[in-house]
Amino acid sequence: MFRGVARVTGFINSLYLAVGPIARLFTRQMHATIQARSFWDCSFSLSRPLQEELRFWFANIEAFNGYGIQPKFTPGAVVFCDASDYAFGGYQIRLNDQPVSGMFSHFESQQSSTFRELKAIFYVIKAHIASLRHKKVKVFTDNENASRIVSLGSPKQPLQCLAIDIFQLCLVNDIQIDAQWIPRDANVRADVLSRFVDKDDWSLNCEIFALLDCRWGPHSVDRFASHYNAQLSRFNSRFLSPGCCAVDGLSQDWHGENNWLCPPVSIIVDVIRHARACCAVGTLIVPEWPSAFFWPLLKPHPSGFASFVVDVVRLPRRSDMIIPGPGQKIFYRSKPSVFFGCPKFGMLALRIDFRLASRA
Repeated sequence: MFRGVARVTGFINSLYLAVGPIARLFTRQMHATIQARSFWDCSFSLSRPLQEELRFWFANIEAFNGYGIQPKFTPGAVVFCDASDYAFGGYQIRLNDQPVSGMFSHFESQQSSTFRELKAIFYVIKAHIASLRHKKVKVFTDNENASRIVSLGSPKQPLQCLAIDIFQLCLVNDIQIDAQWIPRDANVRADVLSRFVDKDDWSLNCEIFALLDCRWGPHSVDRFASHYNAQLSRFNSRFLSPGCCAVDGLSQDWHGENNWLCPPVSIIVDVIRHARACCAVGTLIVPEWPSAFFWPLLKPHPSGFASFVVDVVRLPRRSDMIIPGPGQKIFYRSKPSVFFGCPKFGMLALRIDFRLASRA
């Protein structure tokens, strides 16, 4: 009956000083149910969201036992976040000035500005998660609704789900988050990061990757990827990105790894030189462009490839060979990129091995 839900809700609200905003965040459905009542003593069916809230408290109430009125955490970190129509950005103060930037998926970019701001907070915290554990984190955002929803939740289910995602990410990493609104002109750097567009945002079809991984794998790290197109759980990204193990693949040591290399065309020469310097082994994806600036490094003689290319596979032509990312779709709105679907030119997978060269 509604009286039972009201008693549970009142008890949880009484814990607010001890457990913080979670008391409000995880009672949204309870309050909505009570407000929708016709009579106090009538029976009703529990909605799925209400069941999830009740299960959460049933499973976790013991974990909150012993929390004191005094703050548990000491101030630890300050994070700035922002979101544009198509990307997110942010940074943490006093962490080697390492920025976070990434593209939203097509679905995310179609949502409300508040949805994107909440998603930006989630992504930026996740990207910095290793340095934020066991700390109290002050998060600044220029979206007033987002700053409130992080603490209090939202009656709109998609926004409430995001608030819960942020809370759960912080809970498992022992983070106490405090979101605060700031004016847009005080959040300039995060705003700039949220407007970066990656025009080289494309990836190889995952089924083609699987074929190559069976032939030359298992590959251990994807050197040029983002949180939404990485072929492997370990990946490097251009900026700090949720889940990445390092920033800037060309600044990492590739020796001892089986590297997956699907770089922008503009840095293929740098990739080859870096692989040589690291005495690395890996799989390099390149377009078959005999007139390109990088081609003489790969095929110095018409008769064959360079000695470090130990195997070659011409990729199967299919309509979804190349998967465009959200950045490419934005940059090439008026005219599709040449790296889209099934390109007119061939694509090669080159197995490169500089370990033999190091022994010579």
